[in-house]
Amino acid sequence: MWIWRRGRRRRRAEHKIAARLVTNAILEIRFYAQQGPEHLTRIRELADVVHNLPGGILGGGERGREPYGYHTFRWMWETASAEQRGWLVAQFEPLDYDYSYLERAPSPAPRKPVRRSASTKTVNAATLLTLDPAAAFEIRHADPGAFHILMPRGLDEVSFHPAEPGISEFNCLLRMIDGEIIVVHPRFETALFEALPARPRALRWTTPDRVRTLGPRTTDDQGWPAYHAGISAGLAGDVQTARTRLTQVATATATSPWQVELARRAQDLCGLVVDQPAFRDHIRAVVVEARALLKVDPSVPAHLPF
Repeated sequence: MWIWRRGRRRRRAEHKIAARLVTNAILEIRFYAQQGPEHLTRIRELADVVHNLPGGILGGGERGREPYGYHTFRWMWETASAEQRGWLVAQFEPLDYDYSYLERAPSPAPRKPVRRSASTKTVNAATLLTLDPAAAFEIRHADPGAFHILMPRGLDEVSFHPAEPGISEFNCLLRMIDGEIIVVHPRFETALFEALPARPRALRWTTPDRVRTLGPRTTDDQGWPAYHAGISAGLAGDVQTARTRLTQVATATATSPWQVELARRAQDLCGLVVDQPAFRDHIRAVVVEARALLKVDPSVPAHLPF
């Protein structure tokens, strides 16, 4: 009980410190925004270092592994650049916040609980695609020769869609081409699942350490972060920054099919960024296509800058 109360006090204190970090970052961003476009890099660094704070404050994977609040700032610290860490230290010290634990290695995670399910089926990528064509984006990166584990979602798990008669949501342990396993959530008719061949024995499995993305973790100068930063700069009319970011993506070493495709898109955008109308029209078309694949209204909101 004492440890729990101590953890709650620490978490409440970190709520206040996190709020102060966000406040100070916003004030500095507003200051630099008035100084001119030469401060865009500083503005981006400030926005990036604090933008994940609300998720950490409201709760995350640290519960059950460490006392309350242990990892509230760890992700922010470990992904920060040297300049961003310097800014964080400058904020922590006037607040008398002991950030020394951030400079130490995290404690090893405890053994994860084993889940057992007798209602599991194995399917290949082609079968899974016929069951839920809407999951094509993830499935096309799956290992075509592997069998993937499919199981109904539990009653205690959050549903991603409104309930419909005869339609169920599933958890699928999908093995990717590079050997990683991610969890996807297909949705299709319950009768189709029941018609699949049964497994000979119950499945024992543990959840992944974290939700995997389609590829290795990247920094701001790689992969998707640099790609989106280049697009944002292009829409804002900053051609030089847009070209720099997109060129980083286009020339990066590609080891997976999605990285090859991302590099190709970045190379195409490098040639378009000098023509603002063509660049904006292209981005609009990509957004419309993505919204259609997600089965949402394909029309682009009028307030967006393209």
